[in-house]
Amino acid sequence: MRSELFFETAEFVGEIPTEFGRLTLIDHYGPFLYSNKFSGEIPTQFGQLSRLTYGPDFHSNRLTGTVPTEMGMLSKVEGTFNLALNSLSGMAPTELGQLVQIANDFVLSQNLLSGVPTQVKHLCDVGEPRRCTAPP
Repeated sequence: MRSELFFETAEFVGEIPTEFGRLTLIDHYGPFLYSNKFSGEIPTQFGQLSRLTYGPDFHSNRLTGTVPTEMGMLSKVEGTFNLALNSLSGMAPTELGQLVQIANDFVLSQNLLSGVPTQVKHLCDVGEPRRCTAPP
């Protein structure tokens, strides 16, 4: 049986609970937390969801800070890695280059990222091109 976590468009406000990142039995979809009003940083605990095949999808929130390097540990993700439409800053971590299974929807656009390293650029044209828009 597959386990999933969906809380999209639920109008949640505040920081993403770190406990979501400890739900290591999630093995298919999730966490889908898009179109809420989550703020603050992405908890590093999400890197522990190493069984995910689709997700995370955090687009359209109010997230700040950098993309955690631990997100590169989600090496089984095949689709839907979406952090767009937030206020994430800094350089995208090189560890995201380990997400070699992604076949569609790797999206970092419409953030405040200062750049996308060479190790990650191969993912930027997966699905619709130019979804990693950030200064070089």
